[in-house]
Amino acid sequence: MDIKETVRQLVKKHQTNNPFKIAETLNIIIVYENLGDISWL
Repeated sequence: MDIKETVRQLVKKHQTNNPFKIAETLNIIIVYENLGDISWL
């Protein structure tokens, strides 16, 4: 199974393409962190 098909199945199953809502229904914890100083820009 390729990644595109996996995504299609997830979107169909959860009736949304919002990754945050899908993560919530799958009980996946999303952790936000500061990436720090970006010195190469």
